[in-house]
Amino acid sequence: MSIDWGDNSTPEFLLAGTNSSSLYHAYSAEGKYNVSISGRFFWSSKPIISLAVRGRLLDIVSWGDGFLVDQTSVNLFNNFFNMRMSAPPNTQPVFLPGAVLEGMFQSTTFNSSLNWNLKNVTSLENMFYNAQLNSPITFTNTQGVTTMEGMFQDATFFNQPINFDCSSVTTLDAMFANTSAFNSALNLTNTQAVVSAQYMFYMASAFNQPINFSAPNLVDVSGMFLDASKFNQPVVLGTKKLTNAAQMFANAWVFNQPITFPTDFVTTMSQMFMNAYSFNQPINFNMSSATTTGSMFMNASSFNQPINFSSSSNLISTGSMFNKATSFNQPVIMVTTNLTSMGLMFYNASSFASTVKFTSTSKVTNMDSVFYLTAANFTQNLASWNTSLVTLCSSFCAFCGLPRFTNCTPCATRVNTTENTTVCNTRAPTSAAPSTGAPTAAPSTDAPTTAPSTAPSAAPATGPSLAPSTLMEVSAAKAGDFYSMVVLLCSLWVCLQ
Repeated sequence: MSIDWGDNSTPEFLLAGTNSSSLYHAYSAEGKYNVSISGRFFWSSKPIISLAVRGRLLDIVSWGDGFLVDQTSVNLFNNFFNMRMSAPPNTQPVFLPGAVLEGMFQSTTFNSSLNWNLKNVTSLENMFYNAQLNSPITFTNTQGVTTMEGMFQDATFFNQPINFDCSSVTTLDAMFANTSAFNSALNLTNTQAVVSAQYMFYMASAFNQPINFSAPNLVDVSGMFLDASKFNQPVVLGTKKLTNAAQMFANAWVFNQPITFPTDFVTTMSQMFMNAYSFNQPINFNMSSATTTGSMFMNASSFNQPINFSSSSNLISTGSMFNKATSFNQPVIMVTTNLTSMGLMFYNASSFASTVKFTSTSKVTNMDSVFYLTAANFTQNLASWNTSLVTLCSSFCAFCGLPRFTNCTPCATRVNTTENTTVCNTRAPTSAAPSTGAPTAAPSTDAPTTAPSTAPSAAPATGPSLAPSTLMEVSAAKAGDFYSMVVLLCSLWVCLQ
């Protein structure tokens, strides 16, 4: 391999096996130089251009025929922040079997069209992460690619149609996360191998295209449309194996489409429709595997549709399920033989005055603020509820009926109580100072954190540097709400016999 530094100096020759990471060349004057690298060589993950001078690479003029990319070639142009590519779109490096393009143009100013044959490529993970890309991308023969995770994540300018064959792809996690301009046609075919699409459109704030997957092995769609604030399209997944739907439509403010995918194996639906302010569709879910519905409809302020939960005997927690679902007033009927926590379940569901039918509350330990600030006309007799294990039930009810318990003290302060019966009065509280029975911010009961765990929070700090077998131009110059005045807790109420 030889390197012509473009300044009339003697070309350098490297023998096979030479470690090129120590190459150094000093230019006598600042300016732009055409550097030509001839021969065949592998691009490995070891840096060849240090992070401090990566801004000096300005252009890839030609790929040549000796630029080899293999399974070690990660982060090829990571942080080459002044780089563009004038090489013809249909020219490309030589992709050897098992080649990875992971992080190839990550955090670059790259904005060139590509028309590449990816026959030997296996990974496109983070390929355009945080790149200033908005040019057409045409990839053929993508049948061998196994991951497209984070492929366009944080590419905030990108808005081009996508047409990929996903025959071997198993993960689409965060593929378009935080692509705030993306709203083009999306055609991902042959998605039968896809297992995970979590946070796929997280914060894709412009995205509003139909989703039609045939993904029979898809199991995880958690956060798939989290913060996709303009998304309101039918979602067809083609799977019966879902296990995780947490935060799927959380903060999807305008989403209001029927839910048609099966839920037989879903274990968590926490925050599924939280802050989905427009959502108002009937719910008909098989809950045979579900263990938590924490904050499922929290702040879903338009929701008021029948709920049909079949086979819910594995439910452990329903905490904050209808918290501040201010329009909801439908019967809630559940098999609750294993339920242990229902704190804040109807907290401030100000319209709710319908029927609650739980088959059992014998295992429940948390009834904290369950009906706090529920509708004044909620008067259901709850005398049949077994509260023998309840340890948290402060502020159980306010501005509602008079629930009775066999072994629970709904109020911190009691007067004239008997040993077996406690009644919480509905009179106005004697003081506005809140107790510890209600939250001072959005409840965290059974809810996952909002920030996605799979989407990288920032571009990796290090990566390999440039040593291309091509003609290049380089420069020698450097390059919940706050409740303190609102929440009045039951500890300040009077409990009468």
